[in-house]
Amino acid sequence: MVYRKAGTIEEQNILVRIMPGKRNQNMVTSFSKGVRPQWSLRQETPYVVQRKGDQYLTRYGTWIKGDDPALTHIPLEIYKFKGWE
Repeated sequence: MVYRKAGTIEEQNILVRIMPGKRNQNMVTSFSKGVRPQWSLRQETPYVVQRKGDQYLTRYGTWIKGDDPALTHIPLEIYKFKGWE
């Protein structure tokens, strides 16, 4: 599910995306696909990605340029909305 700030356009990328998780993604399939293990483990449960422009919210509450799934795919149970700013 994707929530986009009202009145913004897709190119602005002001959004929050909630993903259900991939139950079939485990350590074994991750290694065979060449995926980093910490990214894989984060994908098994529901997670959130919050983005504004080219910046992504990290699990530590800071913004970084570019998407690093190990930092920016935040488990749903610890996600805190940072506002649209």
